[in-house]
Amino acid sequence: MSVDLSPHAVLPLAIGALIGAIAVAVLRRPKPPELESPQRKVGEIEVARLRSELARSDARYQRQIEFFINFPELVKALTAAMSYDQVTATCSRGISALLQTHCVAIWLAKSPTQLQLVDGAGFAPQLRGELLCTIAELGVRPLLSQRAVLPYDQPVNSVLRRHGIATDLAVPIWHGDRLFGLIMIAGASGEPAVVHRTLAMIADLAGVALLGAMQISKIRQEAENDALTGLPNRRTLFRQVASELSRCHSYGTHLSLAMIDVDNFKHFNDTNGHQAGDEALRLVAKLIRSVTRRTDLVARYGGEEFTVLLLGADPIQAQQHAERIRRTIAEAVFPHGDKQPKGYVSISVGLATAPTDAQTRETLFEAADQALYLAKQRGRDRVIAWEGSTHEAEFTPSSSNPMTSGEIPIDEELFEDGTRPENAIVRAIALGK
Repeated sequence: MSVDLSPHAVLPLAIGALIGAIAVAVLRRPKPPELESPQRKVGEIEVARLRSELARSDARYQRQIEFFINFPELVKALTAAMSYDQVTATCSRGISALLQTHCVAIWLAKSPTQLQLVDGAGFAPQLRGELLCTIAELGVRPLLSQRAVLPYDQPVNSVLRRHGIATDLAVPIWHGDRLFGLIMIAGASGEPAVVHRTLAMIADLAGVALLGAMQISKIRQEAENDALTGLPNRRTLFRQVASELSRCHSYGTHLSLAMIDVDNFKHFNDTNGHQAGDEALRLVAKLIRSVTRRTDLVARYGGEEFTVLLLGADPIQAQQHAERIRRTIAEAVFPHGDKQPKGYVSISVGLATAPTDAQTRETLFEAADQALYLAKQRGRDRVIAWEGSTHEAEFTPSSSNPMTSGEIPIDEELFEDGTRPENAIVRAIALGK
């Protein structure tokens, strides 16, 4: 079979092949990117803005929800607070939770010119209760006078900077005309107006709570202390004796009780009047306290009777302490003291020591009271220690007795009028607690 290669036959075939190649090339060529329309670009920007705004709104609403949950809890806690420490600790935690602060510093007024850092967060914990600054040092006098939340810019060399306490807002704590303290914060989260209102409300609540704590403290003090002398009363004494007897039995230590009675006090009252008698009792209380260790409890038992609870004192040490008290009263100059039968105001002291003389509170007081009765019976102005039903150790002034002549050979530094050693073995009591 012969192939026709004439131009008339070949030309159509060549044209067809060329058209096919062009078609393939066109189909295989990548498509150019579509040009975005201006309307689409604006739409995407708006969507991004709305998403951002929605996120901010969600965070804001979340904070508001937390506020409505936490703020009532703060109010409830402040209402239930019974002491200054509870109020300031509650304020510190509440501010941190509500405002998400980096630093909170709560100051209480210790005097008209001084503030003490008592609580907070964001600084060295050891500064609490230790840092005392004047209003001038803090530079807050204008803020205190305006009673408002104000920006607080620390001076370059301020005491707060030196102690690493950051602050940018401050508000005073007032109740009526009484300045209780100051709240400082730094790095609060939220809108400034909301932060200011929240901080102002907390300061107002703190003022009310601190006033309540002050009144509770006053009521507690009146309930636990004698109105005339300011000493702890019998209720406080009994509670402390019960606690110390338990400690005495647990650790094998001694506990001594001195019962003190002002000699011939009825004669003093009848001769000089009850007002002079009250002044004499106040002076007796002051003198006993002045020569008694800080670790011991001096209380007014009733009438002209006083007690001293001597912690850790064995019978010999108790006699030394009691004789020191007796001698101090006898040597003191009392108004109208020269009208007393002895020519001066004197006391009689009865001593008892646990666990040697007694095991319970009742038997301890009974033994000391019996010893006091013997001291009265034997002429007054003396110390007698109870040693059972048939033996009593009388402790009266004598020039040959080293415990009553010259300096008493005991640790003088244990007393308030001397230097206290660091290794004192007797535990300190917080009176009225």
